[in-house]
Amino acid sequence: MTAKLRLPDPRVLILAAALALVLPATADARIVFPDGDVEREGLADSGTTVQWAAPRVEGGGSPQGAPNCTPKSGSAFPVGTSKVECFAAVKVCQIQPVGVCVIQLQQGAFSVTVTRGAGPELTGVGDRSATADAGRDTATVAYPLPEASDPSGVATGSIACTPGPGSEFPVGDTTVTCRARDTVGNESTAKFRMTVARTVAALPADPLAPEAPASPTAPGSVPQPGARAAELPRTIRRVALGRRLRMARGSARIGVSCPAGNPAPCRGTLKLETAGKRKLRLGRAKFALDAGRKGTVRVRLGRRARGRLAARRGKVTLRVIATTSDQAGRPLTVTRSFKVGARR
Repeated sequence: MTAKLRLPDPRVLILAAALALVLPATADARIVFPDGDVEREGLADSGTTVQWAAPRVEGGGSPQGAPNCTPKSGSAFPVGTSKVECFAAVKVCQIQPVGVCVIQLQQGAFSVTVTRGAGPELTGVGDRSATADAGRDTATVAYPLPEASDPSGVATGSIACTPGPGSEFPVGDTTVTCRARDTVGNESTAKFRMTVARTVAALPADPLAPEAPASPTAPGSVPQPGARAAELPRTIRRVALGRRLRMARGSARIGVSCPAGNPAPCRGTLKLETAGKRKLRLGRAKFALDAGRKGTVRVRLGRRARGRLAARRGKVTLRVIATTSDQAGRPLTVTRSFKVGARR
């Protein structure tokens, strides 16, 4: 026997085709993007990789798998704005009057914007100062680290300074550099100055200096010890000149000492001249001595000065003037006179 193929009623086929043509185009089905338009910070000008939450299909119909996006999440994006397109297959069925289903394609898009990267913003960075303990040339300073903020977040443990808090800082100015990094990798720096000063100790009065007149004391007030030394701390305590001035060598050698405990090195100028109304300038020289040290300063005499000095007879009174300054920058002058024998 030969089986006969039985075809559906032509009217049924015509009705099914008509229903397929009039089915709604899934008006309620749509692709939803939980993150919306995405904005990220890049690594300087090179962009960055961007991830976003997976989109989903909501509304009528039955989604046929997850939406597919191009580019995909986790792709590298350049600086600027890029468009991401997503597609999803949705099955829509018409049950009444006849069960007919169709697969329709839904489309959606969102933008990804990558901004040029910059390091975190550092705050709380300002010049600082400290004072070293008496007799020390350094000070231990435990300063607080600066604060950092960044739209992408600050990487954990990336805030640091060099030299760090608790370091030994020498007397004078030291530049401290602070750094921070965001989660993308952008780094920023900021600098400030750490100034360490010496402890200014009251020095003993110069025994060769004239006594200062006593100032009246108000009733009930107590004189402050060391006030005179604080008002005018001596930087040079003694200037000594040799007994004879050797003209053949054309110079004078002058002994200079810087008192121990002086808050700073003794730096200044020595001038050599004759005493009396008609002064004759013989020469000058600079000197620099650390506290507690002694040295000899050589003052060269010019040809004219040597000739005029050699023309004198007997003993000649010479005056040495040492000029320096105290911690406040006020000038200090110490003068000594000596009698030496002049030679031709």
